[in-house]
Amino acid sequence: MSHKLAQLNLPSKAKKAQTLSDIFIAQPDPAKESLAGKLFILIEINKANNDAIKLINFLFQQINNNYYQSDKIILRERISTLKPEHIFETALAKTNKDLEKFIKQEKIKILLSSINITVGLLYEQNFHFANTGKNRIFLFYRQEEEPISSKKYTKTKPKNQYKLADLGLSAKEPTGKQSKTKQFNNVISGLLPLNSFILISNEALPEYITEKKLSTIVSTLPPKSSVEQIKGLLQNINSYISFQSIIIKINKEASEFKPEPAPTNIATKSSTPENISELSSTETTTEKIMSPSGFFNFKKWLNFLNINKIINGTKHITLALLNGVYYIFKFALKAVNLKKSTINIGPKLKFYAQNSKRLLLALNWKKRLLLLTAFLSVIMLTINIITNKKDQEEIAQKKEYRELIVEIEKKQHQAEASLLYSNEKSAQKLFTEITELMEQLPQVSAEQQKTYDEFSTKLELQLEKTNRVIRFEDKERIADFKNINQKASPINLFLLTEAKRLYVADPKNQSVYIVDLNDLSITVAADTSEVTNDLRYPSSAEAESVYYFNANNVIEFRTSDNTIKTLDINLLGDASQFASTDTYNGRYYLLNRKEGQIYRYSRSGKSFSSPYAWIQEAADLSTAIDLSIDGYIYVLQNNGEVIKYLRGRAVDFKLEAVNPAISAPNAIYSSSDLKYIYILEPKESRLIIYDKSGQFLKQYKDNFLKNAKGFAIDENNKQMYFLAGTEILQTSALHLMEEN
Repeated sequence: MSHKLAQLNLPSKAKKAQTLSDIFIAQPDPAKESLAGKLFILIEINKANNDAIKLINFLFQQINNNYYQSDKIILRERISTLKPEHIFETALAKTNKDLEKFIKQEKIKILLSSINITVGLLYEQNFHFANTGKNRIFLFYRQEEEPISSKKYTKTKPKNQYKLADLGLSAKEPTGKQSKTKQFNNVISGLLPLNSFILISNEALPEYITEKKLSTIVSTLPPKSSVEQIKGLLQNINSYISFQSIIIKINKEASEFKPEPAPTNIATKSSTPENISELSSTETTTEKIMSPSGFFNFKKWLNFLNINKIINGTKHITLALLNGVYYIFKFALKAVNLKKSTINIGPKLKFYAQNSKRLLLALNWKKRLLLLTAFLSVIMLTINIITNKKDQEEIAQKKEYRELIVEIEKKQHQAEASLLYSNEKSAQKLFTEITELMEQLPQVSAEQQKTYDEFSTKLELQLEKTNRVIRFEDKERIADFKNINQKASPINLFLLTEAKRLYVADPKNQSVYIVDLNDLSITVAADTSEVTNDLRYPSSAEAESVYYFNANNVIEFRTSDNTIKTLDINLLGDASQFASTDTYNGRYYLLNRKEGQIYRYSRSGKSFSSPYAWIQEAADLSTAIDLSIDGYIYVLQNNGEVIKYLRGRAVDFKLEAVNPAISAPNAIYSSSDLKYIYILEPKESRLIIYDKSGQFLKQYKDNFLKNAKGFAIDENNKQMYFLAGTEILQTSALHLMEEN
């Protein structure tokens, strides 16, 4: 992997400049560069005096020394978990402390908020940087080919088109305020795509040359040529402002043949005490690895005499003793032998104790001391072996845990890269691998639980990207029918767009609630002269009326005077056989599951005509749950499949797969006035959107959809309405706003 760097430094033309700026690019020897990468700094101070010169020289020298002279760089060859970004973070943390002391000692009168500084590190294909102030950081990466469709033709975006990402935005503090005590608070890390470019500049450069122009220059010319081109443009500007920039290109060397990876989103990684503690634990491990064999360590002595030589010398004796104890207990567990061995055990033990006492008293004090020392040594060595084994297991577990963390982070970065290039298939495969790795993560300590939760949250967000999930941003409750009737039990929702009214049926209370969308007033229409104990499947009727399927008849609800009228209908069967209704061109359609048929009726006065069997072929509709008509008839099955009919016959149609797969939908909605097909699935708390060719577009998700009983879409006004429990919620149709 090679990096090409070029710098631009045009000082101000003013006699008394208001700012002082400079660029530093480290030149480490090849060995250090292969271990630690290349460091660079771009700084601009909004003061032009001796204090500013002192600060710039101090920061250049201190950052360079703290990084390249760190002992941890040498240890990188031995410790795989010690990464350049860890050393980089530690060097910046040390620089923060050194800077604070330097400002006090030299009595520097420059506020930290007036310093704009970017410190970057390039190591192989990785880019790490800390950015404080107003410097700009842009990433130009190549965009894959993707089709641009229109009604008349389809063409392809050119391969050489570059996209721009503003990495400087990621480096800003959440509060938007710079720390008063630390200059480098956040370290941003990420994997860069091959043949991409990075442009780091002071604030002024993109104000005089547009981002589009910079993108064209940087992406079409080598870094040095880009610098000369930019310099030529700026020299024609009669400005008293200084311009600084560093241009970097990530190249693939001829000896490398790995496939080119896509760019990943840069993830923020704060220089917190947790990261420092990780380095501390790495140092402890290093100390263990580099300690010579047989070296006396006071810590080990305090931890039960963990001395390798003594352990090796007494291992066989201790194991023999433990094996003897094991076989004694094994023998004792057998019932017959246990009974025999316990006969007269008391007198025998007393006899052995007396003999042992006599033998002990017969020994002189030196032999007694030696015997006691040997006995204590065996006990201590036994304990030491057990604790040492436990320590080794803990070290192995910690190592395995760290390796799991690194592997999960790596795969999450790869998944981000796949998402950036719309490679959903690759991303889904990586998500499966991440899930399997996360199942191996222990969740015993609070720290481990926190790590697991962070990975889980990130995985969920990544899954939402690849699954095209939209979260409701501005949902608003516009009605709660419990405020009208404590026993309210609404079951469905219907929108008359032209009237700007929502109609909500409550058969339990023989009522229809009317919500005026102009002023959000609610009217209750109740009519006890007719039996309205069903009021299912609302659909539009003539003269802005609403039809409700009401068991053995059809109820027409007149919107002009809020009255109810009963219409006779010949159902040709029991009402329980019907799954849904809809209207089209003034005709009424009923879906009969048992008969595998859709019956069509025409209105004639106060009744409907004889039914016409509309489906002209054999059809299995036994699991159908809803239908909707826009010229075609869409029949929704309980497994999420949709059958599309035209003139009584099924046409070739299949919904594109969605993740997770549809398993328990309860409603489908489309019409000749709507551009899309909508499917509601409360089980997954979502509303899924397809175009009318069956291509999956988006899915809305929110917890309130789990209780959704009905919905309505107003595509003209880009609004959606949901009946959840006894409430109606209104929200913007974001998928329609994205079209503009």
